[in-house]
Amino acid sequence: MSSYFFLEAEKKSKNAALIEALKEYSESNQTLVYVIDRPLTDQKYSYKYSEALIVLSSKNKITIIDYGNNEDQFQDFVEDVIEDIGSISDKYLYKEVIGRPRMWRKSLLETELCIEKIRNITQLFKTTSLFQETDRKKLDLLISLFIGSINDIDRVKEDIPNTVLDKVKQKIQLFDGDQTRFIYKRFQIKNLSYLS
Repeated sequence: MSSYFFLEAEKKSKNAALIEALKEYSESNQTLVYVIDRPLTDQKYSYKYSEALIVLSSKNKITIIDYGNNEDQFQDFVEDVIEDIGSISDKYLYKEVIGRPRMWRKSLLETELCIEKIRNITQLFKTTSLFQETDRKKLDLLISLFIGSINDIDRVKEDIPNTVLDKVKQKIQLFDGDQTRFIYKRFQIKNLSYLS
């Protein structure tokens, strides 16, 4: 099991090649990549459209990819996800740091890619790269909302870290792939006799 790649989406024939390519990229580049089909923060949110993937990786725009080729349903899915993340952001007081969705969706979100347009994962990440530290800070906070690794905003809202140690500390506070995998992993328990 990779500590760089996290998958919380159903692998289907239409998306399997993309998921495998993302996994290979994350492992070979030692880059944390989350592939999910909905925000993991709160189970109360449900979505009618099930043929979209959300790709999350630090320093790259949140990328929502349609692999079902239903433009109307995909756009509804995107709007619902943005609305729900905005609600979660408000609930946990992240909005004061990252702003309202209309403020971050243009600079931190990519939704114009359908699966057929993605030929190369390296090119995908080059296309969605973020270069400004303020955008990267907001992105990391948004990723933490998507994956359910939510911290007290007062602990993570500080200015952009200056030293490498401060950057590492902040990343650990925001999210960790192994911790997220543990929280959302579906365990199969075969024998509980040792508990009696």
